[in-house]
Amino acid sequence: MQDYRITTDLNEMDFEVIHGFLSESYWSAGIPKATLRKGLDNSLCFGILDGQNRLAGFARMVTDKATFAYLADVFVVEAHRGKGLSKWLVSTIQHTQTYKGCGASCWQREMHMVCITNLALNLLPSPKY
Repeated sequence: MQDYRITTDLNEMDFEVIHGFLSESYWSAGIPKATLRKGLDNSLCFGILDGQNRLAGFARMVTDKATFAYLADVFVVEAHRGKGLSKWLVSTIQHTQTYKGCGASCWQREMHMVCITNLALNLLPSPKY
């Protein structure tokens, strides 16, 4: 996508933006920063960065890299919505070699159609904090 790039380098992603969005979301409302940090550190994270290297979107995969992969915490910052970024992000994740051969699932209900269409994922209930 023009003017955007996807990175898996967590150091390039703005943790405060990620926490701010997720702590207000229905699926991880109130998640403590330390809990989120530990979760991100133990996942493969994907960030969409805009032309000024600001976080425009995010997703992470929780996986054993052999049998399962869970797509979680997918979002696009409001100012960047309507540009197909979530579909691009999920498609990029789908083509990541790390997940070839894994059964995959998705937690978020608004990502359900993107997940079903692009990754053939199952929708799982949200965790409670």
